[in-house]
Amino acid sequence: MKSIPALTLDDLCTDWLARRMTGLAAMPGLNNDIGSIQMEADPAAVKHMIFPPYSAGNETTWVTILNGRHIAQQVEHVQVRWRAYQVERRCVAGDFELSSITSLLPNRPGVVVKLTATNTSRATRDLSLGILCSGRAANSGTDGYAWGVPTVPTDVFSFVKEKGLRQTVSQAGIPDAISIANEDGNAHAVQAFSPTPSQWDGERRPVWKTCLAPGESFTVTLFAAFHQSREQALAIAQEWRGREDAAMAATRTLWESLWNAAFTPDNPIFSGHLPVLHSPHDAMLRLYYNGILTLLTCRRVYPHATVHPAYITLWPRRGEGSSYMAWELNGTSGILARLDPEALRSHWILLASAPWLDYQVTNLFTGEHGGWVCCAQPQSVIMAALNLQRWTGDTSWQSERITRKPRQTAGFEAASQGQVVEGIEGDTIELTGLEVFEQAVHAHREHHLPGKALVDYGGRAAYLECISTYAHGTAGHTAIQAWALKEAAPILGDAPVGEQESLVSAVVGLFDEKHGFFHCEYPDGTLHPAPNLYDLGLVLRFVGTELPMAMRQKIANFIREELITPTWSHCLWPADPDSLSTTRCDHQWSGCFGGWIPLTVLGLIPSGTGGPWLTRWLEGVAKVTRQGPFAQAYWAEDVYPPEAGAAAKCFDELTQGNHWVIGSGVLFAEMVLDGICGLQADLDGPLGIRKGFEPWAGSCSLSNIRVQGKDYDLQEGQLMSRSSP
Repeated sequence: MKSIPALTLDDLCTDWLARRMTGLAAMPGLNNDIGSIQMEADPAAVKHMIFPPYSAGNETTWVTILNGRHIAQQVEHVQVRWRAYQVERRCVAGDFELSSITSLLPNRPGVVVKLTATNTSRATRDLSLGILCSGRAANSGTDGYAWGVPTVPTDVFSFVKEKGLRQTVSQAGIPDAISIANEDGNAHAVQAFSPTPSQWDGERRPVWKTCLAPGESFTVTLFAAFHQSREQALAIAQEWRGREDAAMAATRTLWESLWNAAFTPDNPIFSGHLPVLHSPHDAMLRLYYNGILTLLTCRRVYPHATVHPAYITLWPRRGEGSSYMAWELNGTSGILARLDPEALRSHWILLASAPWLDYQVTNLFTGEHGGWVCCAQPQSVIMAALNLQRWTGDTSWQSERITRKPRQTAGFEAASQGQVVEGIEGDTIELTGLEVFEQAVHAHREHHLPGKALVDYGGRAAYLECISTYAHGTAGHTAIQAWALKEAAPILGDAPVGEQESLVSAVVGLFDEKHGFFHCEYPDGTLHPAPNLYDLGLVLRFVGTELPMAMRQKIANFIREELITPTWSHCLWPADPDSLSTTRCDHQWSGCFGGWIPLTVLGLIPSGTGGPWLTRWLEGVAKVTRQGPFAQAYWAEDVYPPEAGAAAKCFDELTQGNHWVIGSGVLFAEMVLDGICGLQADLDGPLGIRKGFEPWAGSCSLSNIRVQGKDYDLQEGQLMSRSSP
C-alpha cells in the first residue's frame, strides 16, 4: 500500500534567505547517502565537501569573479533557497542577474552547479565570468570522524600549520577539466566546466567572455567529483560529465522516493514506516513533516560504516561520520522505532558497547567511542530499548551479547579534530543487552549524592556544556530514573514503589516555589538555581503527572513568562547570573537547542498545563521550518534579528559552532504523534490513546499506524484497528 504524505519536499523548502560572505548566518547544505557539502554566500561557491574518507573540511571552491571583481565586493547579499534535493541562489550585480541551481550527484561524491548570468539592462553588455577553483583536502582514512572531520588548516586557529595547504593541478584527460590532488596524493578532485572557457587565468581560474543582448542569458555548468583515488574521481567524472541534467533529475528522484517510502508500509528502503498525518492546522503539519525530513537528511549509507544505515547526529561539516548517541537516541528513538527499527536496534547495540558514563561520541567507521562522562547516556539506553520493544514487540535486544570496550584515552578531545590514537583505559567487558538496560535503569543506585536520592553524574562537563552552574544533583536526571523504574518494571520483574517515590520526593525538594524552577545540589550541600528549559522539560516529561497541580502550573508559568519567545525560546533564563558565562545559544540564555522545545511540550501536554498560550507558541515555533530542517540551535528572536518570520538559525562558525541540522529535531514529529495526538504504545499491549492536545487532536487524522504488527487509523480522536495489509 503506497501512502502519499500531506506535505511534499517542495512544500518544505525554505523561504528565500539573504546571505553575505562576511556575515555569520547559517548556510544550508546538501546531503546524499555518503556525505554532504555546504553552500557559500556566493551564486556558485560550495565548501566543506565531506564524502568520507575524502574530507575537504574548511575548503571552498568556485567563488565567482564577475567582470574582474569578487562577487562579494559587488552585492549586498545573495539569496538562498534550500530544497532537500537542490539549492537555488540568486543575486543582482550591476546589469547582471546571477542565478544558480546546485545539486549533488545521485549517491556519488560529487556536485553540479548550473550558473546563469542574465543581462537585465536595456543595452548590450560585455560579460566576463570567472571561477576561482581549489581542491585542498585531507584524508586520514577512517580516523578523524568524532568531534570533527579531517580539515585543511585554513581557519585562523590553524595559522601555525602549513601541512595541507599545497595542491597539485594536472590535466584530467577529459575536455575542459582539471585534476587537483592534495599534497599527500590521497585526495583528488576532478573539476570540469562547460562550455569551454574562453581562457584560463592561471591553472585554477577558468574565465568565460561573451556579449549579451538585453534579456539574454549565458549559462555555465560546473562539475566536480571527489575521491581518495584519482582513477575513481576520473571514473565518476566520465560517468556524469555532460549528463549533469540527468544527475540532477536522478538526485531529485532518489529524494522523492526516500520521502514517499518513509510513509509507505512494507517499503523497500526502511524496515518500518510512519503514519500519514492530515490536519487543517498548518503548524501541526509543518512540525510533523519537517521533523521527519530532518531525520532523513541525517541518514547515511556509508560503505564502510559499522551500522547500515547510519543516522548521524548533525551536519554539514563536523558531524559527518559520527554520532553522539548518548545524547541522540533519547530524541530519535521514538520515531526510529517506527520508521527504521532495525537501524535503531543496531544503533542501540553500538551505544550499549560504549564505556559506561565515560563517553560522548562514536566514530561510525571504526566503532570507537570517546569523550567524557555524559549525563544523557542512561536515558538514551533506557528510552531506545523501551521504544524498540513497545513499537515493534522486539525483545531480542535483551539477549544480545554486548562487548563493552574501554574508553579511548586520547583522540576525542574537542580540539583534536577527533583523530583516534593508541591508548585505552580499563578492560573489555561482556554483557547482555538486558544487563546494560538494568545498569541504566538503576544508575541512580550508584550515582547519587552521599546519603541522598538525587542523581549525580559529576561536574558541569557531564551536563550542558554552556551552563557553568548546572551539575551534580539535578531534578531532571533524578526524574528520569524515577520514570525508568516504573517503565522498566515489566521487563526487570520488579516495581520498587518506595524507591520511585523517594526519587520523586527528591525532585520536589529542589523546587523553587517563588520562581517556578528547580535548583541543583552540589556534594557540599549548596543549592544552585537551574532555571533552564532542559531541566524543566525533563521533569515535566518524566514525572510531571506525579507533581502537585499547583507545582506544575508554576513551572508552566515560568516557562511561559520567562523562557519562551513568540517563535522559539531561551534555554537559560536570561536573568540568571550564569548568563554572564557565554552567548552560545544552544544551552545558554541567547537561544535554545532544537530538541528541548518538543521535550518540554511532551511534558506540558499530559501535565494539563497547556492551553491557548501553548497553541500560539507552537504556531510560532512552526514558522522556523521555513528555514529548513530543524537546527542544532536558534537565536531567541528577542535578542537577535529574526529571519523568515521566526527565530533565526544559529551559524556554525565559531564562536557558536552550532550546526545547520540536528537529528534530534525529529522529536518534533514524536511530539505531534504521541503528545498532540496522544498515541500510547505499551510494552505488552495494543496501541492506546490518551488525551491529546486540543484543538489540534480532535481535527486531525493518522493513517497506517503500525504497532507490534497491528495496524490502526486515528480519525478525529478515535482510534480504529484494522487488519494488517
